[in-house]
Amino acid sequence: MRKSCRRSSHVAERSSELKLPSTLSVSLDVPTIHRLFILAIAVVCGFASEFAYGFSSMRCVPECHFVESGVRTGTPEPAFPSKTIRMDAQEVTMRLGKESYTVDAFFRFFNTEETATQWVGFPVRGNVCIRNRLHAPAFIRLNCWMGDRKLALTESGDLIRDTRNLLYTLYYSRSRPAPCDETHYRWLGTYVTFPGRSHATLHLSYEADYIHGGEMPPVAKAIYILGTASRWTGSIGQFTLTVDRSRVKSKCSLRRVPPVILATQDVVRCAVKDFCPFPKEKIEVAISH
Repeated sequence: MRKSCRRSSHVAERSSELKLPSTLSVSLDVPTIHRLFILAIAVVCGFASEFAYGFSSMRCVPECHFVESGVRTGTPEPAFPSKTIRMDAQEVTMRLGKESYTVDAFFRFFNTEETATQWVGFPVRGNVCIRNRLHAPAFIRLNCWMGDRKLALTESGDLIRDTRNLLYTLYYSRSRPAPCDETHYRWLGTYVTFPGRSHATLHLSYEADYIHGGEMPPVAKAIYILGTASRWTGSIGQFTLTVDRSRVKSKCSLRRVPPVILATQDVVRCAVKDFCPFPKEKIEVAISH
């Protein structure tokens, strides 16, 4: 039996009874009302600043050249957690080139119930630094198929992160970049129909420039996002990663990858069954300059 990636918690409810007097009168003078009004404004401003800065898990820096520059994507995610569609297999092949890298990923789904249509989106994360300002990056190419049918993907934003970045811009100087790791947080998605009680295969193919910056000494990185798989029901039945580094002469290192089952000078292959990635899990391949 496939294991579940869901965690449950039981919270005990407590009831209390509060008796209030039948008549309640409060008298406030004008200075007290003014103080309460100023206090309320201070509380709202403090919460906004904490929301924009303190609650952000991203590292904020005043210099744009310290920020990672590049784009990444990965496992598709449904708009709402799916209870009937599971990912039986995910096979990712990453080919490293001299200036860019390509990814071919196959996702094999199984729908345990009737035919269902879901909005499915691929995460788009990253920045590009132009004249010390952060802008949305772009793929060299990106295509997606459902079976033999090519899908037209449309871009959409993320309301929570867009609001946080707006608050950051308003609270701090316009000359400083917004939080750097995921300043541009977007989705490329479309509505996908999953036939009832049968398999369906989604194929993603893209090419992107390497991600630069963010650490010393400088390295070029290829990043693949895994955590977005956690919203499908159950675990990933079989996950396989193949990294082809035959065209790269520099030293390569793999970070945050599943168990390695094959390693040669040109190819590294990883595989794991019943894989439950963490919500922010990703795979990194770093190339030393």
